[in-house]
Amino acid sequence: MENEDRRRYFRIRDKVHLSVESIAPKEAKAAELAWREDVRERSLLSELDKLNRDIQLLLTEIRHKLPTICKIIDLQNKKFDCLSRSLALKESRVNDELLAVDISAVGLRFDHPEEKRKGDLLLLTIVLAPSLISLSIIGEVQKCDKTETGTYAIAVDYQHIRQHDQEVIIKHVVNKQYETLQARRQSMD
Repeated sequence: MENEDRRRYFRIRDKVHLSVESIAPKEAKAAELAWREDVRERSLLSELDKLNRDIQLLLTEIRHKLPTICKIIDLQNKKFDCLSRSLALKESRVNDELLAVDISAVGLRFDHPEEKRKGDLLLLTIVLAPSLISLSIIGEVQKCDKTETGTYAIAVDYQHIRQHDQEVIIKHVVNKQYETLQARRQSMD
């Protein structure tokens, strides 16, 4: 992606669950087809998040007329969210450890034990914390630099990402920025 395009998006430092799988050049087309199939299944929480937003809009319209019913629906949604997030984390191909990353709507930077070459394709499974929304993305390595600790700092641009998943990342980044600003304000008071 062009530098000008990258600057249109906020980038934050965050901790996520992350799985990185290399895609061999001769397997790129097959990997993309598999990703398209897999993304339908693996984006369960992303879809649930979208449905929750739709439900909340409808509940807002009737909340003043039927407050008790709305409260029951809210509680049921919270129970369902807890179960679905727990299942999603178990089913994802990521480890339990949180990894520090730089994340934006168009790319990701992370440290990895293995060197990658510019142009390499990677299948990234990102589970955002604390929502546990799992995203499956195919990215292309833009840069790989050896760090002082012996790992490699890898910068990836997303090549294949669902529009809704990109929106989830944007929402996540904005929420994290808001939390950071709130924390700064509170520490200054």
